[in-house]
Amino acid sequence: MTNKHSQAALIRLLESGIREVGDLDKDRFFIIVQNVVASGSPPDKIIASVSVRFLPGGAPYCCGEPGCYSRVFRDDGLEELGDFVRREMNLKQTVSVELNVYTKYYNGIRFSAHHDG
Repeated sequence: MTNKHSQAALIRLLESGIREVGDLDKDRFFIIVQNVVASGSPPDKIIASVSVRFLPGGAPYCCGEPGCYSRVFRDDGLEELGDFVRREMNLKQTVSVELNVYTKYYNGIRFSAHHDG
């Protein structure tokens, strides 16, 4: 997975898997995989940098933690995401996935669990 074409394909696959496994509403969250590092040939471990943007149209939000809204950002969801990648790539071995998640918020987004007064 060293060339740009396969890197881009893996990014698209992960974005698709995050949305499918995570059941993330496109009106609430914008997800973009910014970087992927795959180990093994065929890959058995994938580490990805993921930006999760909270969108104004998805309010209200209770907090700013992606794991609160989708299990794909928790351990059980990562295991399912690895299974998704394995199936889509027609691999036999287990594929582990690690997501380094960075959150971004549009101006004016408020969180109900952290309100004033």
